[in-house]
Amino acid sequence: MTHIDTGVKHTSAEFLFVLCKESVDCLLKYTGYGNAAGLLAAHGLLAGGRGDGQYSEDEDTDTEEYKSVKS
Repeated sequence: MTHIDTGVKHTSAEFLFVLCKESVDCLLKYTGYGNAAGLLAAHGLLAGGRGDGQYSEDEDTDTEEYKSVKS
């Protein structure tokens, strides 16, 4: 999201945002605010929230491996 090639930067940011089910909180959790600020500004989501995509209702984004290390 900080790559010099803008095509790579925008594509990777969009990909990560979709992986986070367009959840601003999830994106910030995994990338940090500074890295996500450009994408969020482009989508008008700097105040938080979620996009209009159709995603599953499962909110658990932590993998089992992450949970075991975190504990």
